[in-house]
Amino acid sequence: MNQRCLLTCPSGFTPHSALGECCPCPTGCIDCSYVEDDDSDANGVKLVQLVMVCKECVNGWRLDSSMACETDATNECEEGRFYLPFSEMS
Repeated sequence: MNQRCLLTCPSGFTPHSALGECCPCPTGCIDCSYVEDDDSDANGVKLVQLVMVCKECVNGWRLDSSMACETDATNECEEGRFYLPFSEMS
């Protein structure tokens, strides 16, 4: 495993300050970040959690209203084959 300490996370990852590590962006996303999401539990107690949102998608994908990347491409493959959500590999 190639572990090292970086000043910034590479493309496709975002820093998580509480964990002290670079976390991968969701599928189809090349630039993401954590934002605070305020909510309340059943007793009205305020809960604050970090939620990852996408800021930029890979080519062929688009940002939807919930700040996630989506594509029109189907991910259904014949048996024995596997869907690759985006082709960053050459």
